[in-house]
Amino acid sequence: MSATRANRPDISFEPILEVSGFSINRVTAFSEPSVLYLYLLREIAPHDVAEMLEVLQRRNLGEDSLPMLIDVRGYDFSRVTTDHIRMMVQISARYPHRVSLRRGILVDSEVAYGMSRMLQSWSAAMRAADENAFRIEYEFETLLHWLSE
Repeated sequence: MSATRANRPDISFEPILEVSGFSINRVTAFSEPSVLYLYLLREIAPHDVAEMLEVLQRRNLGEDSLPMLIDVRGYDFSRVTTDHIRMMVQISARYPHRVSLRRGILVDSEVAYGMSRMLQSWSAAMRAADENAFRIEYEFETLLHWLSE
């Protein structure tokens, strides 16, 4: 469990499922609406992203319509290429109902920030995400507040 997920009275984590290297939780914080919290359990590939999004949509429980916080702190980006980023954007573009949903990436390094910024830019350019609905932050609470607005 990450330090962010430690027991806090103002933040509740409800585990939903683990799929394709993602731990997926519903987070309710500060009495705000829920956010989908994704924590990477292992190195992932674009097909893992596709499977995770398909599973959420198939479950049909509303999770694929929640704002999404993706926690990449501690992730090893050394083997992530621009092709990986491009493929992830193409996969996201298959879900047009998610274009305007807020999504945020929680980072802990300049490399993670740069790779996330590339994802943000390409997502906007390929109309897979609204650039104004996509944020990258170093602080969990800041990102969670923004996603919950």
